Amino acid sequence: MYFLDVSGSVTDEQVIRFNSEIKYIKDVLKPKKLTLVQFDTRISHIDVFEENDSFDKLCVVGRGGTDLRPVREMILKEKPSAAVVFSDLYCAPMEPIDIPVIFVAVDNRNAAIEAVKYLISIGHKRIATITGDLKVQAGFQRLEGYKIAHERNRLPIKDEYIYIGDFAPHSGRYGVERLLELDKIATVS
Repeated sequence: MYFLDVSGSVTDEQVIRFNSEIKYIKDVLKPKKLTLVQFDTRISHIDVFEENDSFDKLCVVGRGGTDLRPVREMILKEKPSAAVVFSDLYCAPMEPIDIPVIFVAVDNRNAAIEAVKYLISIGHKRIATITGDLKVQAGFQRLEGYKIAHERNRLPIKDEYIYIGDFAPHSGRYGVERLLELDKIATVS
């Protein structure tokens, strides 16, 4: 059972991203039945897709606040073997239950902004980043957040403090090595 947060705090971009994850599960894993539940402060819509049903476009129903209590109630009532919740998690946490629940939260841009903001708050001024592939949403959003935080705090964005990687461990290692070779090393990366 899959739950899709369609509250007002979830951006259209996030809904598209969550939708693409569900489509991937449907197209690649080919479950016999896929139940997709949209929610905000209530369960707003339920779609049930059988194995041969197409999954091309999702009509979003909702855009209110966010509350995980109706999600929890439905999980307890329906008793699926597991549940996946796609959300920005701008809400109170869900009370624990005995059924496995996986939360998928995507907000790379704001996470990067908050990380850089924290580093600045503890005194760092020369902050580096090792990005993932910029063709991937997570990669370019994290770099965007890194740059926004610098601009908001009137810190220069230095190209030499940005290493474009590809999310692979060796890429991260090469990025660190490159950053350590700089004449004026970043105080944190």
